[in-house]
Amino acid sequence: MNEGSRPADPGLPEAPAWPDDSEALALRAHRNVLVVCVGIVLASMVLHVTPDGQALALGSSRAGRLPGLCMTRLIAHVDCPGCGISRSFSATAHGDLRLAFELHRLGPPLLLLVLLQIPLRAYALVRRIARPLALERVLGSRSTGLAILIALLLNWAVNLATGAAFH
Repeated sequence: MNEGSRPADPGLPEAPAWPDDSEALALRAHRNVLVVCVGIVLASMVLHVTPDGQALALGSSRAGRLPGLCMTRLIAHVDCPGCGISRSFSATAHGDLRLAFELHRLGPPLLLLVLLQIPLRAYALVRRIARPLALERVLGSRSTGLAILIALLLNWAVNLATGAAFH
């Protein structure tokens, strides 16, 4: 017997087997990513880009217009690297790819990455797969995240250079 450990009490029932902490954490991560991705897709479908292209709204009424959330745009009147992605997601969800690419060049491809996460994470949860799946290794890798960050910054640099980022 190791120092500090006590023998099991023969009168108590054995404790239930708990999943390995790493398995529980991995399954929780799959669930969290799935919930966020489904939320993004549903919001993209429910919200509409306003006719002026500057905001999102619930339905087509002016009363349903949502306030802008980008502090850089509100204070400095300059778009940040992510400005327009939500509106681009919504335009993509409504089938207006021309507008979607106008609002943010990376919006439609990023929404595709979000959409790919849904079946991937659902499959992992249903099958209780804690290890990364092959597609997840690509979509969720640090190099993919770095590539997205660099693409956002390059897109922003183009917008700054052409004056498209100033309002």
